[in-house]
Parts: sequence; C-alpha cells; structure tokens
Amino acid sequence: MFLKFYIYFLNIKNIFKVNFNTGLIKDFIENMNPGLYAEEPLISLYYNILMLHLKEDEESYFDEVQAVVKNYENMFEMEEALDAYINLENYCKKMMRKGKKEYQKKLFDIYKSEIKKELYKAEGKMSTKFFRSVVEIALKLNEKEWTRNFIESCKDEMPEDAAEKYLFLLPFVV
Repeated sequence: MFLKFYIYFLNIKNIFKVNFNTGLIKDFIENMNPGLYAEEPLISLYYNILMLHLKEDEESYFDEVQAVVKNYENMFEMEEALDAYINLENYCKKMMRKGKKEYQKKLFDIYKSEIKKELYKAEGKMSTKFFRSVVEIALKLNEKEWTRNFIESCKDEMPEDAAEKYLFLLPFVV
C-alpha cells in the first residue's frame, strides 16, 4: 500500500535526518480526497497516520487514528494494528517533547491497550525497550500500583537477562 510505504519513508527520513525531494508525493497526498475512502478503514487508517507526520500540529489526526483503531481494529492484521499503535506512541512522544504533558496519559493509555491486546510481543517475548518505556511513563504518572502489577505480571514475557535486571525495581515501586 502506497500510504504505508510513504509513512515508512518519512520515519526513515526523520530518524536519519536526511532530506529527500518528496514534492510529487506531497502533491498527490494534498490532492487526495480522504472523504472518498471514509468507508475503507485501512486506507483511512494510513491516511490519518500519514497526516500525523505531515501536519503534526493538527491533533485531530491523532484522534482520528485512535477512532479508526478503536472501531475497526478487529479487521486489521496484527502488523497493521501494530503500525497504528507505534505511530500513535511516536506522536505522543513528539508532543511530550513539545511540552504537551497531556500526552503522557494518552501514551500510557496506548501502552495499556497494547498490553491488553498483546501487540507488544516480538518473537513471543516483550522487548526490553517496550518494558522500559511502559514503566517510565507509568511512574511519571505516579501509577505505582499499576507499575508494580505490570512488572510482576510481565517478568516471564521478557527475555531472561532483561527480566533479571528489572525485577530489582519491585521494592522501589510501592
């Protein structure tokens, strides 16, 4: 799907801080009529994710991605749902770096949803990075009880060496 690959391209562009001429693609996107695809959840999902990248100050695209995920998530393949959640996470982090603290709670809710749906599992285990990110945002929000339960419940889902490192957190999370 064209939109998905363009989103991937924009992520690579941002990560590696390279500049590409995307004029033709931007023209195509700007002339696209999203109303024509409103009944196509997958196109709507990727269109709104793309708009998160192109028009990041228009927070309505964040809300629209969340709505599409909520309403049609069961129709998506695991990879598509994960794409949506990762892009929502990244948007929250970007907004938090801009000083918008309300995105801490939104990010926490996104993580909780991923945990409930078990989307975080890569090769059957939880990545150390995901675990650390969840614990970090939960503690920022003073969700100590939730964090304690999370650490205890997820120790068996992490790679063994990582689980040992993080179990030391339990006594400090009261």
